[in-house]
Amino acid sequence: MGLLAGLLGGILLLPSPAEASRTITVEGRLFYNDLRNIGHFDYRRTMSGAVGQQVGFSAGATNYLGAWYVVADFYEVDTVPNSILHPNCHSQTLLGSRTINYRGEYSFTATIDDDNCNADGNVYPDIAVKFRLRFCNASSRCYSVEDGNNDTYELWHFAASPSNPAEMSIGTRVLADAAFEAAPYDVNAMAANHYAGLVEATDIWHVQEGVPFYYSDFGEVFIEFPSASFTSAKTTGNSRMHFPMPAQWPAGGYHEFGHILHARAWEGTTGNCGNCPGGVYDRNGDPDWNGTEQEYDHTALLEGWASFVGVATQYYPDGCGSSWSDNTSQRICSADPTEYPQTAAYVTHPNAGKSYPRNVAKMLCAWTDEINDNDPNMAGYGDIFHATLYSTWSNMENLRDWANGAAGLHACDYVDYYLNERKSVANVGAAAHDDYVEWITNLIYNAGISCGYPAPSGT
Repeated sequence: MGLLAGLLGGILLLPSPAEASRTITVEGRLFYNDLRNIGHFDYRRTMSGAVGQQVGFSAGATNYLGAWYVVADFYEVDTVPNSILHPNCHSQTLLGSRTINYRGEYSFTATIDDDNCNADGNVYPDIAVKFRLRFCNASSRCYSVEDGNNDTYELWHFAASPSNPAEMSIGTRVLADAAFEAAPYDVNAMAANHYAGLVEATDIWHVQEGVPFYYSDFGEVFIEFPSASFTSAKTTGNSRMHFPMPAQWPAGGYHEFGHILHARAWEGTTGNCGNCPGGVYDRNGDPDWNGTEQEYDHTALLEGWASFVGVATQYYPDGCGSSWSDNTSQRICSADPTEYPQTAAYVTHPNAGKSYPRNVAKMLCAWTDEINDNDPNMAGYGDIFHATLYSTWSNMENLRDWANGAAGLHACDYVDYYLNERKSVANVGAAAHDDYVEWITNLIYNAGISCGYPAPSGT
């Protein structure tokens, strides 16, 4: 640096002393209190290094797990702000970022100059660490949790903040363990629980299963929490999930993420309901949907798909769990005795099976699971078919293009696309096509849906 920087307003800017560089390392661990009822707790480790387990919410409960995929930002900080008088001082200078691993660990190394902000009286650089509930890699996935003002949740480390920085007088500084909360059980801790579910869902679908995230088309995925826009969980558009403040604690689950997958598969929309008087959710004058109530056919696909994504993510990689394959604990709805001659006490309403979100979810679960389930009360030999989550999603993505964007698409359109396009005679040959028709017909009948196919023989 020159000996004379110049004169401004009659003030002589004196040269800074020669700067010395040093390599520093900042290490530590971050945890969060995971009290969800649903989650992949075993993806993380406890503070003692044990495999994470479910604890659930109760007064005074704690379940601190590694803050997997929370991002730590590392700053050099000066207590004196930048100005004409202090050109070498900067309140915060971002040095870099690290993604926290499943054990809650982070480590950052950089070579930086000694503190040359003479006005703050420090010789050694001061470091601050900020944690944020946002991870973004445009080539794989990008997501965050925001508050009601659309600000990303962020917290400074209590022992490395702008007001209380960590002085790097030694080469490596190990910070004390911290938790993503300003106080136990606060809104930050709840937000971290929502973030944990988003980490799991995006990891399963976009990393392990390889479903495209479509960042260039739709950008980042957001959770807004707490959302004042709705009194229950709701997804708007192709990128934003809303969760209101819970009565006690976020329960967990991935249903709303299913709507995100759906919208991004269908070019940003979940489709047009078609002939749906009153609106998508207003069949029979009821403004809310229920898995065991008759809905519009398109609504049943919309919510049935999201329910499928929810349970398939929850039980991954083991299908949808035994209860969704079992028609005793998760009864099918509306099996018509004229179409399903083997039905008995499981019938709840004499209506079309494809109009019930639960049936649609059970159909999709059977599509992917490896359980050879067979309800003896239903026609056919049950479900012996199995496909990957990626393949099942691919059917959903290609359905809309195959149907030329038609309104009112439903579960039987999904079946028809698979049998008459993807596994058509032209694509797989007559013998293979007939096999697929047999397998899928048995599968959908076992889920309480016929799609106009003749009832399969046997039980």
